[in-house]
Amino acid sequence: MTSPLQPFTKYILQNATGQQKEEMAIEIHLSITAFSIAVTKQFERGPPEAKMTPDDWKELELCGSATTKRIQNASQKVEISIRQANEQAQKLALSSRQATLALETAGDSDEAVVPCIVLPRASDNRFFDRTEIFEEVDSRLQRFKPVKEFCSVALHGLGGVGKSEIALQYAHSRSKEYDAVLWVLSENLNALETSFTDLCLKLGLKGAQEKNNAVNKVILKTWLQKTTKKWLIIFDNAWSQQLLWEYWPVANRGAVLVTTRNRSISFSPASSGIQVEVFNPNLGSQLLFSVLQRAGNEEDVEAAQALALSTEGLPLLLFNVAGLIQSKNYSIAKVVQMYEKHKHQVHRTSQDGRTIASILQLSFQNLSETSADLLGILSLLAPDAIPSLLFQLSEEVEVPSYLQFVQDEWT
Repeated sequence: MTSPLQPFTKYILQNATGQQKEEMAIEIHLSITAFSIAVTKQFERGPPEAKMTPDDWKELELCGSATTKRIQNASQKVEISIRQANEQAQKLALSSRQATLALETAGDSDEAVVPCIVLPRASDNRFFDRTEIFEEVDSRLQRFKPVKEFCSVALHGLGGVGKSEIALQYAHSRSKEYDAVLWVLSENLNALETSFTDLCLKLGLKGAQEKNNAVNKVILKTWLQKTTKKWLIIFDNAWSQQLLWEYWPVANRGAVLVTTRNRSISFSPASSGIQVEVFNPNLGSQLLFSVLQRAGNEEDVEAAQALALSTEGLPLLLFNVAGLIQSKNYSIAKVVQMYEKHKHQVHRTSQDGRTIASILQLSFQNLSETSADLLGILSLLAPDAIPSLLFQLSEEVEVPSYLQFVQDEWT
């Protein structure tokens, strides 16, 4: 029973962190404890030669064999972890050497394809009443200073309050003032790696490699540090301070704008923060009518204000409700009634993504089960980049019967 523990012990002593030691040891400890309990129960009957029958010995032997097998399985997992850790270390070492070589090849080159404006979509003319935040961002990013130093600011607030939309519209409105405006998806490591590689290639930076994220990360950070060109980089939907620090520019010039629900990022790595507030009922109702592109009578205004108050003034929800009103030709009062049916779901949760999910259910309730499943799969695979063309078919296209559910009968 002890021989399978040798690789486990070696890994624990040489490689594992405190948390890993605890996680890896627990399965073996449970197995040994279970076997010890079984032996103790047998011996509680008295001396083995006096009380234990052949069947008892056989049962104990089977228990011991099962325990040994569980320990062997756990040890094999440890061996796999050792191999994976070694392979990862080798990959990191190789990437580091490749990055060093790429930088030596690039030298101090400041060459880049500019202007380079990389934003997720075009400007939206329905954008509503965030002038004060724009002015505050201008101030924090030293827009009007003749000689700008490196500066950064984080927009923080509830999910659905409009942080990403503010950053996007701000970037569009100021894009002519920069040589490069770069949008970085930042919710996780994969998004950051992919964005940095994409930006490296679009900037045409020397040494950039299509499938080497580690090299591209170093190349882009180095270019941001050394270039004399004017740049603005937006880290959208960042959450982890530690992860953001790994991609944070170390430069004497340039501007960084972050959107996040994590207020701590406004203290580090960003140098300051701006809290994005929800709309009050009056502004919320104005937003609703602005999106609908019409004025409302007294009854509509009252219903719109009630809806803005009920949805806590979150712009994302109000935009979604406006889309529901337009597509279904509902009255605002009708939507208020629909919302009331879901009110218990909304208000039993906190002001986070779960609240938004409850409200968005208003739009999804008319989808077929198959359509909802398809949208769920697409959202899982690419939540920030689902091409709308997937759902837009010309009249000449004959849709197979098994794909009829994707057609939008409202367009």
